[in-house]
Amino acid sequence: MPSNSFYVVVPSNTNIEGNRTNSFRVRLPRKLQFNSEWEVGLAVIVYPHSWPSIGTVEQQFVQVEWQTGNTVRIELPPSNVTNPHELGKNLYRLLGEGSDPLAKKVRSTQNSFMLTINKARRWAREEYIKRKTKEKRGVRDEELLLQALLTDTGTVVDLNIVTHGLLAREKRAKTSNIALRIPADDTIRTRKNWMNTFLNFTNELSFPINAKKNFLGSTGYYHTVNQDDSTDEGFKERCKIFKGGKNAQFLSRLDFDLGNQELYLLNNLDLLFTIYKAKDVFLLQTLKANDVTKYRLTVHDVKIYAKMVEVQPSLNMSLYKTLEKQPATYAVRKTEIKSSFISVGRYEFEYNVFSATIPRRVTIALVGNSAFHGDYKLSPFMFEPFDLREISIHAGGVVYPAVPYKLNFSKDHFVSAFVDMYEALGMANSERSFDISMAQFKKGWSFFVIPLTSTLDDSCGFELLRSGTTNVRATFNSPIPLGGVEMIVLGEFDQMIMVDYNRHIVTDSKLG
Repeated sequence: MPSNSFYVVVPSNTNIEGNRTNSFRVRLPRKLQFNSEWEVGLAVIVYPHSWPSIGTVEQQFVQVEWQTGNTVRIELPPSNVTNPHELGKNLYRLLGEGSDPLAKKVRSTQNSFMLTINKARRWAREEYIKRKTKEKRGVRDEELLLQALLTDTGTVVDLNIVTHGLLAREKRAKTSNIALRIPADDTIRTRKNWMNTFLNFTNELSFPINAKKNFLGSTGYYHTVNQDDSTDEGFKERCKIFKGGKNAQFLSRLDFDLGNQELYLLNNLDLLFTIYKAKDVFLLQTLKANDVTKYRLTVHDVKIYAKMVEVQPSLNMSLYKTLEKQPATYAVRKTEIKSSFISVGRYEFEYNVFSATIPRRVTIALVGNSAFHGDYKLSPFMFEPFDLREISIHAGGVVYPAVPYKLNFSKDHFVSAFVDMYEALGMANSERSFDISMAQFKKGWSFFVIPLTSTLDDSCGFELLRSGTTNVRATFNSPIPLGGVEMIVLGEFDQMIMVDYNRHIVTDSKLG
């Protein structure tokens, strides 16, 4: 239990009437251990059994001998009391006067000590990251900078964000500005990282067609109708971005779980981004049949723009007082993405995706193994059905959907899965839409979105956390083709993040 001051009562070894010299040779039952710096002082010494000293006004002293051999002579307050009751009142008064100044000094010393420790820890963490980065990537400084500072470019760079805390005084990461340049060739296009692992599976499932054709151009996105087609208008527009060896600029919002909630973060928190650049063979595509050139993507400049709010001092004090009573809470939609390889020739497949907590929603897509790992000739975002017949989620002893899908894409029997995709994302029977047609769903945009909530819809409320395993089961009308297929599964979980007065971060769930 934390405390600002404490008292140790040490009994005297002597109890003789009239004796003015008492020795205190008492060993404590165990050592006192402190987790920070303390200043120890002797506040009051009282002779409970030396009653002849009561009523005297002469100055008295106590001599203390430490184990180090040092001797200290301490002046005692005069015993200007005439009975034991007044002695008790005087004792409480002296104890109170002796503890307050000591507590204030202890508090200031502790704060100073913690500031020093935090600075040392921050420096040590940065130094550790710097050295580990050099060990892992023994290449040019430019690539080291790329790995450390690269942010989401929207169309050209696939990235993987790992957060270990919250940025000091940064409330929420908003946007990033990137300038990119690659060798000029009008047959090269950059690929949009549709595998957005936050809230929605892809930008394809997030925005209507008017946003895709207008605003998302700032991220380098251009709407594609046919994948792996050199005549596609979206492909041609992306090729123009770098035509003639131009530098290209993109501005895109950073997408991460904590940044997708509405509340601002507290100050004095650390936010650490570790962002990895995907392979160039994954990021770039050329559809020239005889093109064997090895293209590379280079990042020239990175900027992160953050929105910060300076609050009034009165509001700041109110926040501090509130944090002393209860922590700040953030409701977060936590996402987890996993993949599994389906080998050639298989008709059935079962995948144990999550084994700890059951997600609130699962999104599944299938992509060719070669495209998944990167191929200049193939789009890694060509999500095909591969003649899927049935797909279901088994979680906590319950099967989702309740009525199993009976699919046959060659005969256009997939309307239930198509409608459920819109239902699960809250866009069915409304003017809101992400504009994926049934023709696109059949080839290249086959996303199977299955809600696992109690209401089977995408409500904004919190679901009760349920423990158990989550399995995906799939059967196919035709065997898996040569090269194999990757199944990509994205799970969404309700999570509460709590930050207390000392900026300790606690979460209420464990994923996996």
